[in-house]
Amino acid sequence: MKKPLTRFVFAVLPLLLLTISCSNKAVSYYNQGVQTYELGNYRDAISLYTKAIDIDPDYAEAYCNRGLVYSDLGEYSRALFDYNRALELKPNYVFVYNNRGINYNRIYEYSKAISDFSKAIELDPNLAEPYYGRGLSYYHTDNKIKACEDLKKAYSLGLLEANRYLVDLCK
Repeated sequence: MKKPLTRFVFAVLPLLLLTISCSNKAVSYYNQGVQTYELGNYRDAISLYTKAIDIDPDYAEAYCNRGLVYSDLGEYSRALFDYNRALELKPNYVFVYNNRGINYNRIYEYSKAISDFSKAIELDPNLAEPYYGRGLSYYHTDNKIKACEDLKKAYSLGLLEANRYLVDLCK
């Protein structure tokens, strides 16, 4: 007669192996999506991220990256949907706040962008990109002092692109 624990292990093991297999497939599609995006094949990248999400509906990183692609394609409402879903799954996901802030900047919703960039900075004060994005948001809302502070901080953290605005804006 099998012990109860042995029966449990034999009952759960196939489910665990299936879960690992599905997770590996989702990661594989996700990684292919990253490579495809970097090659500039945005529609194919969306398809690959969608496959990863179909396999693992709780894959926050896949939602984040698919949102990035949608935003790059100008499909801002789809991007917002994916960013919001990623934050439901991972409420402190710094890159989602940064990317959603960029998306808000693109649709001229600067106060929402500032809020998202500020949250990203709160979560990781050593990440240059949110300072840069928030600096641009402040610039577009005519807050030159805060824009310059954030652009200087982004530059000091290694984001050389910020210097382009510093030279003209923050004399």
